[in-house]
Amino acid sequence: MKITFWGCRGSCPGAVHEQKHHGGNTTCISVDLGSEALIVLDAGTGIRNLGKEILEKSRPIYLLLTHVHWDHIQGFPFFDPIFNPEQNIFLYSPDGKEAVRRLLWQMDGTYFPVTHNEICATLTPLKTPWFMESVFQGSLDSIQTNHPGKCFAYRLTHEEKSVVLIPDNQLHKTRPDHKDMSEFIEFCRDADVLVHDAQFRKKDMPLKEDWGHSILEDVITLAHTANVKTLVLFHHDPDRTDMELESDVKTVNNALKKLGSKTQCVAAADGLTIEP
Repeated sequence: MKITFWGCRGSCPGAVHEQKHHGGNTTCISVDLGSEALIVLDAGTGIRNLGKEILEKSRPIYLLLTHVHWDHIQGFPFFDPIFNPEQNIFLYSPDGKEAVRRLLWQMDGTYFPVTHNEICATLTPLKTPWFMESVFQGSLDSIQTNHPGKCFAYRLTHEEKSVVLIPDNQLHKTRPDHKDMSEFIEFCRDADVLVHDAQFRKKDMPLKEDWGHSILEDVITLAHTANVKTLVLFHHDPDRTDMELESDVKTVNNALKKLGSKTQCVAAADGLTIEP
């Protein structure tokens, strides 16, 4: 299992001059399971660079959508493989056809000059995650997160390795319809890698309450209690600098050490690859 980060920012792209290491692209992650096909999570601006990297290979792509906020789909029109007539792209979301429809609607000739009718690749929406067993010999589980609109997290398991991807999620419960942290703890239990939204800090509250993102302290609790091996801080605030992120990693690792946790923390960066 090879996990590569192509975009790590939340909300909108960041300011590159202060983010040379961690990058400024919005959400996109690829998961390579050694198959002739590739799994891609979300289509933020990071997917543009991924497209250039894989364009010549033309292997099947399985694009999994967590939700359709702009920062998770805005790179799709710039994804070069969609203009390759030999490319097969399979689209999946637990939210069904609605998510796929909204992904394509941004290419309407008004918001983007090229319409979705001009896409050359073969796009196939999928109703179920059957491909994980038949193509990748693994499994895919999902859970709805605490985030405005429908948003889903994924757990990919392959050859006894598991990665949990939760780009957008508010762990602190403020409404009756919010899932309790205990549900996310069980979903993440004993994962090799947990990629989790850590966009906010305590100082962001209460102004950004219920915006659907977690504060750092709650992410520490989740990772430690769920006994994950590696925690990857993700969905960085667009104003968060490299220096601030590096400081956050030290804070998290120190807190985990005090808890007696075996979990190790890193911050996602454009181009970072993790092999659990």
